[in-house]
Amino acid sequence: MPTVSGAIAQYIEEAGTGHVFGVPGGDSLPLIEACHQRGIDFVLTNHETSAGFAAEAYSLCRQTPGVCLTTLGPGATNAVSGAAQALLERSPVLFITAQLGARHYEAMTHQRIDTEALFRPVTKWSATMTPDSAVSSLRRAHQTLFGGRPGPVHLSVPADVSEAQVLEAMQLDIQRGYPPLGRASESEVERGRSLLRQSEHPVILAGLGALRSDCSRQLRDLAHMGIPVMYTPKVKGIIPEDSPWALGSVGLGNAADKIMLRVLSEADLVLAVGFDQVELVVGWRDAIPMETPLVWVDHAPCEDGIYHVDASLVGDMADSLRALAEAADQFEWTGDEVGELREELHCTLVPAGVSPSDGMSPHRVTQVVRQEVPRNTIVTSDVGSQKLMNTPLWTSYEPGTYLLTNGFSSMGYGLPAAVGAALASSAGEPVVCIAGDGGFAMTMAEMETAVRHQLPVIVVLFDDRALSLIELKQSRREFSPSGVRFAGKDYCALARGFGAAGWTVNAESELRDALTAALDCDGPAIISCRVDPSEYARQM
Repeated sequence: MPTVSGAIAQYIEEAGTGHVFGVPGGDSLPLIEACHQRGIDFVLTNHETSAGFAAEAYSLCRQTPGVCLTTLGPGATNAVSGAAQALLERSPVLFITAQLGARHYEAMTHQRIDTEALFRPVTKWSATMTPDSAVSSLRRAHQTLFGGRPGPVHLSVPADVSEAQVLEAMQLDIQRGYPPLGRASESEVERGRSLLRQSEHPVILAGLGALRSDCSRQLRDLAHMGIPVMYTPKVKGIIPEDSPWALGSVGLGNAADKIMLRVLSEADLVLAVGFDQVELVVGWRDAIPMETPLVWVDHAPCEDGIYHVDASLVGDMADSLRALAEAADQFEWTGDEVGELREELHCTLVPAGVSPSDGMSPHRVTQVVRQEVPRNTIVTSDVGSQKLMNTPLWTSYEPGTYLLTNGFSSMGYGLPAAVGAALASSAGEPVVCIAGDGGFAMTMAEMETAVRHQLPVIVVLFDDRALSLIELKQSRREFSPSGVRFAGKDYCALARGFGAAGWTVNAESELRDALTAALDCDGPAIISCRVDPSEYARQM
């Protein structure tokens, strides 16, 4: 029989995961070796939080479990933010932490933390492995990762268990990816069809639950029958954003939200497709009037209770959308109406006739990068002013190509996520990380990870030497700008110190030249863009 470490490694292999992210400790070495024996690469990161972020992005790109492995004590506590990220982003990530063996756990205090209890609030399930429950624990872990709303699981592996032999029959019976779903209730489907037939100005509100079901084509087909689509940032590209029926991203708290809220208030039907309120910020609680019918299309029922549901189509989402399309008729929306809304939204984000006084215009940085990189480029976004601006301006054409932390919204996510996304990609396409200088500083050590693995990660850095979003909030409350400004850095020198390429740009022509050169690089690069943050006040 295999050891417990061997069983875990077998599970990781059978689940289709080829990389494990983390920082090793003495007690986690047997599992790292067991993974190595099965051809699973252990990716050393420079911090355990980064490992969690990278594993989460990897899981999104590969549709397999992400895996984060740490030692006990501080290694485990550092990974908690990664687990919280996976929980609020609905991502199936397995967190494995080492632990003191039973002989020492009650007698020693050095690095002793109850990791099972520590992870319980930020995971769907947290448990301690034993030789006589290892296989059943792994089976339950897999079902929990992918069942209902996807999310993280934590397994604690004591030192005396790691190399102990498994005492159960070694039958994992792992089915890769999400389990198949049955059809929604026929009565609920007919109720949804009836509500759709009665509507004249329906709106589709899509959310990250749509990523769990391969329903992008069916949603596009329904939208192109004359229904505008708004979507939360995690599912950008669920309908190509150059489609005339794609309105844009919602729930970011920027100026564009006011227009989206108005459209929802005037709709006579809302089709909530995989919609998950976890991405919405303050101001969206009463977004849909009680008298407006809502049709829920998802793989799981509406559990949050924020919005009422008039028809609940729970089951295979592609099948449900096909059934609704059969009932779709001629709606009152016109292409001109939707086009005017798109233009109104665009104007809230792109100031007309305003020239930056110090550095480049932030919105132009995003637009230039989008113009210069390939259409299928995966982009990761860090948190801050630049996220609230670049998320609606970046054009995505396929789901799963725009990665951000939105339910959890943690600064420092962008670069580790880019590392995870690049390792998940088999095509070797470039991954662009858009980050502010504040968020980048939190995890910039992962440039070394990108260099070590020669990953095509291009960091586009918004350099304004401040936490601009927080400073803007201070200004609006007439507070002093305290604790939000910091010294600038020589990012070219920083890039060279890591062994990466680097450019500092102050004009669009310089940015285009730097992007051309970065795309030709064999490895990672940093492009530091000096930007004028005054533009953010209008966009927020």
